[in-house]
Amino acid sequence: MALFLDQDHERYISYECKRLNIVTKKGKRKASLAGAYVEQGVIRYATAKYSEKLPYGCMIGYVMDGEKNFAFQQIASALRKRKKSINLEVDEIEEKEGYFTEFETILNP
Repeated sequence: MALFLDQDHERYISYECKRLNIVTKKGKRKASLAGAYVEQGVIRYATAKYSEKLPYGCMIGYVMDGEKNFAFQQIASALRKRKKSINLEVDEIEEKEGYFTEFETILNP
């Protein structure tokens, strides 16, 4: 997904969207997918495969089971394990708590 800032197609903000904490049809967590989030998203920004020569790139994670704390822990772990691949220089990863109900989807059983 991309957001073009004006009519110049060389200026845009790129968004990579990934699912996290996917669930079975019965609502049980099947996989976190945090490793794929980092390898197929974050690393592609860090190596300039996505949004080359652009100042920003964004990752969006759709937490399918609503367990955002678990999803964040898994992403933080995946980032630490791959810190050389993304040139991550710090061990602490800052989490900013936020909640936007306008972006929440609730499935009715």
